[in-house]
Order: sequence, then structure tokens, then C-alpha cells
Amino acid sequence: LLGRNLHESIHHSTPDGQPSTVEDCRIVRSIASGCALHGVDEVFWRADGAPLAVSVSTQAIYENGEVIGGVVNFSDISVRKEVEKARELAREAAERLAQVKSEFLANMSHEIRTPLNGVLGMAQIGYRDSIGRGRSQEIFSRIIESGKLLLGIINDILDFSKIEAGKLAVESVPVDPRRTVDEAVATLEERASEKGITLVTAKAPNLPPAFLSDPVRLSQILLNLLSNAVKFTAQGEVRLSVRPEGEQLVFSVLDTGIGMTPEQLERLFQPFEQADSSTTRKYGGTGLGLNISLRLAEMMGGDIGVSSVSGQGSTFTLRLPCVSAEAPARNTAPLVTTRKGQRLNRIRILAAEDNEVNQMILLELLAGEGAQTTMVGNGRLAVEALENPDNKFDIVLMDVQMPEMGGIEATRRIRKFNPDLPIIGQTAHAMAEQHDQCRNAGMTDVITKPLDINQLVAVILYRLGRTSEMMPVEAQKKVGADGTAVTLPATAIDWLLLEHRHGNRPGFVRKMIGTFLKSNVSKPEQIRTAAEAGDRTKLTELVHSLKGTAGFLLANEVVSKARSVEAAAEAGSPDVGGQAEELAGALERMLDEIKNRQAGQEHSS
Repeated sequence: LLGRNLHESIHHSTPDGQPSTVEDCRIVRSIASGCALHGVDEVFWRADGAPLAVSVSTQAIYENGEVIGGVVNFSDISVRKEVEKARELAREAAERLAQVKSEFLANMSHEIRTPLNGVLGMAQIGYRDSIGRGRSQEIFSRIIESGKLLLGIINDILDFSKIEAGKLAVESVPVDPRRTVDEAVATLEERASEKGITLVTAKAPNLPPAFLSDPVRLSQILLNLLSNAVKFTAQGEVRLSVRPEGEQLVFSVLDTGIGMTPEQLERLFQPFEQADSSTTRKYGGTGLGLNISLRLAEMMGGDIGVSSVSGQGSTFTLRLPCVSAEAPARNTAPLVTTRKGQRLNRIRILAAEDNEVNQMILLELLAGEGAQTTMVGNGRLAVEALENPDNKFDIVLMDVQMPEMGGIEATRRIRKFNPDLPIIGQTAHAMAEQHDQCRNAGMTDVITKPLDINQLVAVILYRLGRTSEMMPVEAQKKVGADGTAVTLPATAIDWLLLEHRHGNRPGFVRKMIGTFLKSNVSKPEQIRTAAEAGDRTKLTELVHSLKGTAGFLLANEVVSKARSVEAAAEAGSPDVGGQAEELAGALERMLDEIKNRQAGQEHSS
């Protein structure tokens, strides 16, 4: 390098090979100006023409206050650059993989849910058309129940995959802990009743009216814990409690089930794991529920712990941050139509759906509800139908994925000339991103397939504000179909409300009352015997169990008398014998009523 221009020898070009002049060289300028450089990245050039990545620092040399030269320090950073390049390539590959995984999940969700929508839709139509034909209706009921079980497994797998892909987000909105607990227990009442298990809630009096959390994911966790507790408990009770503890809200699920060994507890929260292989064979399940619940809890800033003794039961404890919030609005009383099967009477619906099976199912279900439905095969036809001034529609049901023009593009076009028309998206995609795209395009609501007719009807009526055609269940019992007051005969069980409450599980009421009759046929005599013997412990045990199961059946008189007997027995009241006799009589009337109803159903089938 002696006698040669340093810049022209080792810094003559930019990294992309373009010429670099001395005037453009920041190293030369820094020395000339006396402004030092510290660790800036540059590219020097070797004698063989190969580039060399370097980190450069400069310092000017002064004499009598003037710059007479400079020192340039540089270090070979080519290894570091290779590592950074490899890291960047790995990051890009990871992003591509995440994108591919996300697209795969979306497509898998769509491909699985689309045929499942057909299966469940056909089964719902078959169940509706086979009313009064006992064996056929029971077969369709089993298909619906099995289909919903399959849907639950699919949802578990998709949730797990979304968590793994980093595609699942949680909300932070006001949640009422009391209502959440009550709704979770109400959902599992049916299954617990089938097994004769008592579900109990315990809510601390000092609970906040609301706290910030994700209501959907919180309910998902509680339902998973409660479902497991009911599944692994053969007799006794399952208790869900909630209490504040410091800056946390603590939900506990206690059961009297099979319990677990320390070895089983160690692998409890691992994905695809259950306590042992025999558990999977006997009880079923994917082994994903607890892993998903734990990871959801962690995403919400909480945790799940467990304590258990083999053969004595388990206690799962969910702890979440307790950030108080303004209480959310409570729902009104459940609504039902005054005439079953005509909930959408005279409502004009435009439905866009390309799948022929789904078209047939949707037309059948909506026709059964009294709707006037016009079906088109894609989004372009939906837009054209709405642009025609001769067509009048109250609401649009828009499939998302269709040929020629999909639902999202069709919705955008519709919004340009009709911004207020309710548009309900229907999609087999379960990913939140797809639902967000639908709403951003202008869809009012998005429903995931397989479609549930009750959910669809509820959304349609809500968006159209058709509350005048509906009335609370309690009011319906006092008003006839023509609006005039009627007097209903007194019954031991509120059959109307019971059928409505379990309307989404065909055949369940019949099964539930059959199980109750079988397990309680001798209980009136057992109650009388315990009361006559003065065995208050046995009497309390009998009455406590009866109170819970009768409550599931909405047998208000039996529940009320059972509470009175239980309180009298615990207090040592002298008139407990008389109250027990009243309870036994009420229970006998209830059992006779069930027998008469069963006889009527067998006769009609």
C-alpha cells in the first residue's frame, strides 16, 4: 500500500459494486473535518477483488490546531454479518412457515366444517320432519349429538394449532364473574343430571360486579374444567366456586371423582396426554383441553393449579388478575316465539351460498321457520339482486367463500349503495383473522359453520329488532297463541320451559326424565323411612341429592319442599316428619306425571 491512495485501493466501490469517489467517502470526510466515526459498518475490498465487511472507527491527527492526517481502525465483521444474514433468513423462513400454517389452519377449518355443516343440517331437518316417529327421531338425535361431539374435537385441535401458530388473541372487556359461573354450571346441568351428580356453586359475597377478562375464553376454561369433573365423577358432587384473593380472582372446581396419582399429575397439562391410556379408552377425549385451558389462562395473565388424591377427587384452581371494571349489561329473559316453527315468519331473506347441499339445508331450515328466502349461487348474483329495485329484502345471509365473487367483495359493493342492510356472514373458517376481514368489509355479524338454526334465528331477529314477535318464556306461559290470557294446568314440572331450555339437544328431555324416574322411584319411601326413624343424616343426604336433580327438571314444588326438609333436618326441627311426608307426596306426584308423559310419548310414536 506504500505510495498508493488508500481510498482508491481498498474503498473504491460501494457494497453493490458502484464507484465510490473520495468526495463521497465518509471516512475521508470525517478525518478532514475532525468529526470522528465510531463503529460504523463499511465494505472494504481485498486485493483479489473480494468484498470484506468491516466495522470502522476514525480519529483525526492534529498539529498546531490543524488536521494533518488521521487514524483508521477497522475490524473484520464478516462472520458477524454471516450470522446476521442467517438469522434474517431464519426469521423470514419462520414468518413464511407461520403464514403457511395459518393458511393451512384456515383451509382445514373450512374443508372440515363445510361437510360437517351438511351432516348436521340434514340431521336437523330429519329430526324436525320425524317428530312423532319415535325411533327415527331418536336416530337423528344421536346423529346431531355425535356431530356436535365431533365439532368439539375439531375446535380443540384448531384452538391448539392457533395457539401454536401465535394466531390466537384474547380480549380484555368487563366480565360479570357471578353470571359467568351460573352460565357455566347451567351448560353442564344436563350431563350431570344424566349421571345423578349434583352441581353446586359457591360465590363469595365480596365479588366485584365485573372484572377485565375475555368472557369467551374464561367460559371455555371453566366449561373444560367442569366437563372433566363431571366426566371423571361417578357419584357425589361437583362444586364451582369463585372468590377474590388479593389482586386475583380465584375459580375452583372440586369434584369427588377418581382423582389422580402424583405420576399422573406430572404429565397432566401436556398436549395429547391424559392420565393414562385406559383413561382415553374409557372416557375419550383428545388430551388437549387442559393444555389449551392452561395456555389460555397464561395468555390472560393467570395460571391453573391442581391438587388431587387418587380415589378421592381433584380440585382445579384458576387464578386470574382481578382488575375491577364497570359491570356489563345483563341479558334479558330468554326469548321464544309465540308459535314454534314460525320464528322468521314473513321475513324476506336473500341468501348467497354456492354449495348445493348447503343451499338445500338453508332453504329447508329457513322455510321451516316461515321465512321467504331467495337463494343465489355467488356474491355477484347477490349484488345484482339487491341492485334490482323490484326486489325487497330484510336481511342478507352471505357465504364468504364463493366462485366469481366471494362474500367479502360482494359485501363491500353492497355497502356502497345500501349501508344499512343487515348482512350476516356465514363461513366455515374459524380463524379470527377471517372473521375480522368479514366485519371490516361491512358484515354485521359472522356465524361459523356448521350453522345452528337457533343461533341463526336469534341473530336475524336481533338485527331486525323483531322483539315484538317474541316474548319472555315466563310471559308465554300465561298468553295463548292468539294473545289472549289462558290458564295452564298446574304441573309438577315446568315442561314448556324445560323443553325450551334444552331445545338444542333433541331427545335429551326424554332421556333425562327417564333417568330421573329410574333412580328416584323408591325415594319417596326412603324419605318416609328416614324421617320415621329419626335418621336426620340419611334424610339430609336423600333430600340434598333430590334437590339438585329436581332442580334440573324445573320441578319447583319438589325443590321448594326439599329445601324446607333439609333446613328442618339440619336445625333439628320437631316438625321435620310432617315436612318430609309433604315432600314424599310431591315427589310421588312428580313421578306419576313423568310416567304419564312417557306413556303419551310412546303412544304417539
